[in-house]
Amino acid sequence: MTVTGSTERRALLRAAALALLSLAACAHVKEQHYDLVIPPPPEPARYKLEHIYQGSDDYGGGSKATDILLGKQSASESQRLFKPFDAVSDGKGTVYISDTAKPPRVAVFDDVKKEVRAIGVEGDGRLLMPLGLALGPDGALYVADGKLKVVLRYQADGKFDRTLGNPKDFERPSSIALDPARKLLYVADTGGHRVRVLSLVDGSLLRTIGERGAQPGKFNYPEGVAVAKDGKVYVVDSMNFRYQVFDADGKFLETHGKIGQEPGAFARPKGIALDSDGHVYVSDAAFANVQVFDAQGRLLIWIGGPGAGPGQFQLTEGVSLDPSDHLFVVDQYNKRVQRFAYLHVAEPAPGAAPTAAPAAPTAPGSAAPAPSVAR
Repeated sequence: MTVTGSTERRALLRAAALALLSLAACAHVKEQHYDLVIPPPPEPARYKLEHIYQGSDDYGGGSKATDILLGKQSASESQRLFKPFDAVSDGKGTVYISDTAKPPRVAVFDDVKKEVRAIGVEGDGRLLMPLGLALGPDGALYVADGKLKVVLRYQADGKFDRTLGNPKDFERPSSIALDPARKLLYVADTGGHRVRVLSLVDGSLLRTIGERGAQPGKFNYPEGVAVAKDGKVYVVDSMNFRYQVFDADGKFLETHGKIGQEPGAFARPKGIALDSDGHVYVSDAAFANVQVFDAQGRLLIWIGGPGAGPGQFQLTEGVSLDPSDHLFVVDQYNKRVQRFAYLHVAEPAPGAAPTAAPAAPTAPGSAAPAPSVAR
């Protein structure tokens, strides 16, 4: 082949790559748009699906075809979710998602800069099994690591700051929650069947809530933890199929839920979160949904059901609400996180049964039942 021919071929390949890049960019310019509301009409909509986080392609990341032509490693391959566990947001366009695979990290989805970056992949603060997440009022990120058996703190810019807790105090820390007013960090120690309470000031262990058992105030694999503004602590007691409430001093107050298929029961409860109206959100990996309760523990509505479509889930894990009451649900098997807007519609009258019971576990991809609301 002549030098001229080689040059022309490179020029053609470059032109083709640029054309594909242009097409890929055009394909991602359109914002995500979903018409899914919960419950469906004619009921008043209370939640609306807004966005699904999966990877850098959410923001128009390069495609494999163009990366191959340009001789680059695929950004979308290295910046997409594989096994998400928890998600939190600052309410200003930054979403943090813990991912335990390829590599273990916290993926940072920046809705303002339209990019995905990573925290905890190298150097000091490298993560081995990032699980529960929490954000401090100063923007600091707290990450529970199930293998390191500590909580790692990162500054608002993503730089590793320090660790809290001691590995000897945990079996497998998972979910975490902050009480900034009282300078406390709550850690659900799933493997230890207890909740550890640490100081946010120096990371020392202050006290322990619960031990293994089925009685009120005891736990059997606690999975999720959340803290209300008044200091009350909500804990998902997974294998006792309930969530329990404690006061700010760790004293048991009440318990809600049981094993079963009927509304308000649980099969495999995981995460827990609270909105500004005092509603309690509990994800259930077996039901593939999120049940919403009022402050008295009465079921109001549930979100989702088994499937891979928008608004459906397979293996729901962590749930959280940002300061603007956007609901984030980790959809682990589908390798994504879904964001819903809570519309603050007046809640239905409690005490009446929803139109149907929560769906039992089904095979991935199966059609989900229509969401229901208590009437």
